[in-house]
Amino acid sequence: MSERDILIERLERKLAEKERELVELRRMNREELEKIKREIAMEAKEEVLREVHKLLQNSQIQRLSEVDSKIVELRKAMESIITELAYIKGELKGLQEKGESKVERKEIIEEKIQKAMVFENEPLYLEEKEERKPAKESKRREHDVIIPEGKKEERTDDGEDGLIVCD
Repeated sequence: MSERDILIERLERKLAEKERELVELRRMNREELEKIKREIAMEAKEEVLREVHKLLQNSQIQRLSEVDSKIVELRKAMESIITELAYIKGELKGLQEKGESKVERKEIIEEKIQKAMVFENEPLYLEEKEERKPAKESKRREHDVIIPEGKKEERTDDGEDGLIVCD
């Protein structure tokens, strides 16, 4: 072999070595490019996720503020309803107490009527022409009827033939 062949052989080996290095560099470049692409993609994803997260937080904050305002409105409505219920409850208790006192008065009057001695000939109502005498408190009237203390004069309804009107 001649020098020329030896030189060609050396150059071919160097060329093959350089081609391997070039392939290795290309592979490394691809890996680097892929790595850089992945990093850029990850950064872009993270940035997009941060922006989406911010938007969601803003919309959630807006929704929370809307829900809070609705809660405040409902609380005010409930307070007004509770106030109205308390008022109605007080009114009902007052009416019940009045109703109980009327029932008690009716029972007392019925007991007094049963105890009273009423003659068959005497009417149970006042005649229109009859003059009324002012009733004295805690005094007995005719027929053993007791008038409770604080009782005012009996009123009559002029349109009902002198019948006694009860409170």
